[in-house]
Amino acid sequence: MSAHTPGPWAIHPAYVDNKPYAVNTEDGKCWLHFDLPISGGTDDRILCTVTMSPALGGYYQVQSANEARANAQLIIAAPALLAAARKARRFLAQSSILDEGYAETYDALDAAIKGATS
Repeated sequence: MSAHTPGPWAIHPAYVDNKPYAVNTEDGKCWLHFDLPISGGTDDRILCTVTMSPALGGYYQVQSANEARANAQLIIAAPALLAAARKARRFLAQSSILDEGYAETYDALDAAIKGATS
C-alpha cells in the first residue's frame, strides 16, 4: 500500500459553505443532493467526496446534511487520529504499563493502525 496523502485534510475551500440543493428528475420528482469534497496535500487535491442523496441504484446513501458533515469531519480527522494512535502505541510499548493490564489497549491501537495502513 502506498502512503496516504499528507494531512491536514479539510473540506475543499471552494465547498466550505456548500448547502444541499434540489435536483429535479425526469419523472417529476425532486430530491436534495449535497457534496462535501475533502482535500489535502500541498496542492489541495480532492481526496474523496461525502455525498448526501436519496437511495440511487439500490444503494442507500447519507440522508442529511448534518450526517454528511459529521462523516466528513471524521474523515478529515483521520491523519491526526493515525498520528495519535501511533504515538500512544509507542508510549505503551516503551513503558511498563503493558504489565498493568493495558495490553488489550495496545492490541486495539495496533489493529487500528494496521487497518488504516495496510
